[in-house]
Amino acid sequence: MSELAAEIGMETRHVDRLLAASRRPRGPDEPLAGTDDGRSSFGDLARDPRAEEAFERVPRRIAAGGLAPMLERLSERERTVLCRHYGLGSREWTLRELGEELGLSAERVRQIECAALEKLRAGA
Repeated sequence: MSELAAEIGMETRHVDRLLAASRRPRGPDEPLAGTDDGRSSFGDLARDPRAEEAFERVPRRIAAGGLAPMLERLSERERTVLCRHYGLGSREWTLRELGEELGLSAERVRQIECAALEKLRAGA
């Protein structure tokens, strides 16, 4: 570094900064250097195994009937919008798809969704 800095007439610390800035940032899924298997990545090291467990518990609670009594407070249209938009029981639908199915605009479906979520929050 010092030879390069001297050659171009800059201080070594400035050359170090320029070289560091020119390095391409690495993604979380790129393999780490020096790992035995060549597969370990920063994402593997930073991953919280408990987060996945919590994510898996939510559908089980829904399936156990925790959400059904709450959904009964909603109108049929509100239930349909929430269940389809959030993929409860099937795939997730976009607001546009829901609008086409119900004969409404995507904006109107969003408004129905907001009203339904507000009802659920108020009743919780």
